[in-house]
Amino acid sequence: MSTTARPIRLSPLGKLITVTVIVALFLLLIRGLGNVIIPFVAAAITAYLFNPLITYLTRRTHVARAIWIGVLYIVAGLLVYALARYLGPLVRAQYTELVTAMPLPAEPEPVSDTPLPETAPALTAQPLD
Repeated sequence: MSTTARPIRLSPLGKLITVTVIVALFLLLIRGLGNVIIPFVAAAITAYLFNPLITYLTRRTHVARAIWIGVLYIVAGLLVYALARYLGPLVRAQYTELVTAMPLPAEPEPVSDTPLPETAPALTAQPLD
């Protein structure tokens, strides 16, 4: 007795419910693993952006792809280091200048001992002319 596999057929409402459940579960997964997934997403975006450059350099120079990726990492690291060395002191100086220029916080008003009124005054509507 052999049985043949039949495809599962869903109505349009069944398809909508299935897709909604899958999207909701995916969003819950992303929300729960957000801090873990961020480096992987950043790496995927970086690979997507630099793939054409690496491919072009590999074809043009006939140097291995791994060498160009290493060169790209070194150049990117040196660029980040140079920016940090240049911008770091500027940001620090501007931050200290901002802190010294800020006024001191005002003293809080003392809380009065008078009780609040029991009812608010009634609002009356004025007719428009």
